[in-house]
Amino acid sequence: MGTSLTDLKAVGKVQREVVSTVKNRHVENQVDEIRELYYDGLYVRAYFPARDHKRFLLEEVEITSPRFKIKHGLDVGTPVAELERVLGEPDEIKGNVYSYSCETDTVHFVIENGVIT
Repeated sequence: MGTSLTDLKAVGKVQREVVSTVKNRHVENQVDEIRELYYDGLYVRAYFPARDHKRFLLEEVEITSPRFKIKHGLDVGTPVAELERVLGEPDEIKGNVYSYSCETDTVHFVIENGVIT
């Protein structure tokens, strides 16, 4: 996705943007910014330390359109069998949500009618 707010906005047409600020928990008197960007088929929540738009941390990404490609071909519409072939058995299945976790992050795949949605 790039490294800046400019890169994020180059992903596609932003349909809606929500900007909020929060106090930094680690740096006294520093105010950080959170931006929620809504595209057609994509949602991104990015954290900008010290409101610096040249660097960000991804907090959340939700992809609901096959036009946004995912690593290893695990795009919207991919069969669940391919998901399991590439990533193995999920760490957790709750209803139709397959979750894969690592040390710091978790990725959730919603499965409907046997495909990633």
